[in-house]
Amino acid sequence: MLRNRTSGRRWSGAVVAAAGLTAVLLTPVPAGAAPADPPATAAEAAELVEQTAQQLTALDEQVHQAELAVAAQQQAAADADAAADAAEALLAQYAPVIRGIAQNGYTGSTQSRVAAFLGSESADDLVAQMTLLDLLADHTDGVLTEVSAAQARAEQARADADAAAAQADAALGALHEQQVQVQEQAERYEADFERLTAAEQARVTTALAGPVLEAPRPRSPPPRLPARPPPSPCRRRSDSSATPTCGAPRGRTASTARA
Repeated sequence: MLRNRTSGRRWSGAVVAAAGLTAVLLTPVPAGAAPADPPATAAEAAELVEQTAQQLTALDEQVHQAELAVAAQQQAAADADAAADAAEALLAQYAPVIRGIAQNGYTGSTQSRVAAFLGSESADDLVAQMTLLDLLADHTDGVLTEVSAAQARAEQARADADAAAAQADAALGALHEQQVQVQEQAERYEADFERLTAAEQARVTTALAGPVLEAPRPRSPPPRLPARPPPSPCRRRSDSSATPTCGAPRGRTASTARA
């Protein structure tokens, strides 16, 4: 929504990666500024294209931060509006209480005390009625205080909601104006790019995106070692005799065994 890009662009494959990041120009160009003279040579055009693309790419982070600020302001407006609705709903709950107080003649509390004094049958009855009137008066004062505070909160919440909504609308309007300006600059960028030769376009694209790195070749496995031969069944004596003992019984030599 906020990051919706203008749909009329027809970028060539070589400039999509560089120009796709440019959605808003946060440094507006004066409306009456005269356009710069076109480059005289292909080398100047390539240099201009590269500088313009780098400038647009550098503005992308600023654009992103501006869009986040607009989204935050819109959320603040929505939150303040919800708080105002809640405060006004609470204020509406106190309306019957206020009407009841008005109908009962709260302002004539002095007359109620006189009536209680005259109508009481005993001192204890008089004390009880006076205590009840005091409790009712305290309760009514508390209700009126809560109603007044709720009304003030509702008015403040509504004012905050209106201020936040106005800020969000102003930020969105400025953002849309900047999007128009960056569209014009992007069109000039595309026109400059299209005037380059294929070799110059490749050079500019490489300068913006960096050279293409080849994937490392897989390493060849280490050479396999030859298998070790199995041990000989014949072994030599540990003494000075060099005659093998290939299966001869203990204490007899091989020649004795054959005899």
